[in-house]
Amino acid sequence: MKTLHSAHQNLRSFQTAIFTLLLLFSHPTFAAGGLPQATTFLSEITTWAYGFLGTATLLYCIYLVVMALLEKKQWGDVFIGMGKTAAAGGVIVAATYMWSIWGS
Repeated sequence: MKTLHSAHQNLRSFQTAIFTLLLLFSHPTFAAGGLPQATTFLSEITTWAYGFLGTATLLYCIYLVVMALLEKKQWGDVFIGMGKTAAAGGVIVAATYMWSIWGS
């Protein structure tokens, strides 16, 4: 294993110390709004993430279809891509459903 230079070691130690301090002292900051605000914030993030992923998935599927129409890809690749996106969406729906049953 290659040894690090002392300046690099000092920088790495400093970064580790800053990260540790941020973790220790940011917890009260995260909890300052209380549970209702945290729930609202997570709901907004979830809504944004679903919208972003849905748009990305739609653009990916359109890309596959256009490439198949231009004969750059085969239609089998389109169906495989559609199946992958459906499986990814199914995992998210299944995880949400299971969390509603067994989650806290």
